Amino acid sequence: MSKRSSRIAALILMLVMASTVVILFWYTSESSSMQFRLSEAEKSLETARGRERKQQAEYDKALADVAEAEARLASLKPEAEAAAANADAQKAERKELKSQKQKLEEQLAALQAAQEEGSHE
Repeated sequence: MSKRSSRIAALILMLVMASTVVILFWYTSESSSMQFRLSEAEKSLETARGRERKQQAEYDKALADVAEAEARLASLKPEAEAAAANADAQKAERKELKSQKQKLEEQLAALQAAQEEGSHE
């Protein structure tokens, strides 16, 4: 029985060692896989942070451009108001001139009619 018990002990020892090797192999592969995934996640995070920095810079530039455009608009507003007032004045003047033209045409027609009547008589 001692030979048999020593064989069983050796077999148990071999099974324990084989399972240890399998566990270590599995742990090593999983650890390597986890490190790779962690590395990929870090790269993805760095890319996202870079994109965020770029978007923030573009946003800041857009805000500065908006402020500049608002200042330019404010400086152009008096000119635009003056041009609009000038356009309104010109419209009113054209309307008045049309009215005067119509009156003069009526007077001319009346004078021509009177002249024709005077020449027929």
